[in-house]
Amino acid sequence: MKKLLWIMLALVVAGGIIGYYQWNKPHEKVEDMKGVAIDASKLCADFAADENKANSTYLNKALETKGVINDVSKNQDGGIVIALDGGNGGSVQCTMRDKNVQAETGKTVIIKGICTGYILSDVTLTDCVLEK
Repeated sequence: MKKLLWIMLALVVAGGIIGYYQWNKPHEKVEDMKGVAIDASKLCADFAADENKANSTYLNKALETKGVINDVSKNQDGGIVIALDGGNGGSVQCTMRDKNVQAETGKTVIIKGICTGYILSDVTLTDCVLEK
């Protein structure tokens, strides 16, 4: 019985150490991730054609999306959102990490961010940084 209690105690301590490590491990930055290079119009076309297939290909992955800036706005948190032209009325909505990013409509840029899904005709990227 005493041996069983020691084994249980060791398992609880080991679980606590693993939990502590997982809780405190550093957040992975999009800059350190290998991104999939894709044009904004191709990305929007892939989601419009087959959302389930596009989700399995792009969802929760880092994307390096190239496109022309259609609009620069602020969201409810004061963050910058850059809309890249996706063609056929769609766009790639890129929520930038830096709230002081400078962007001009009409410029072609490459934005790296994490794909979080497709809403109506827009693909959304979060935690974005300006590559070019």
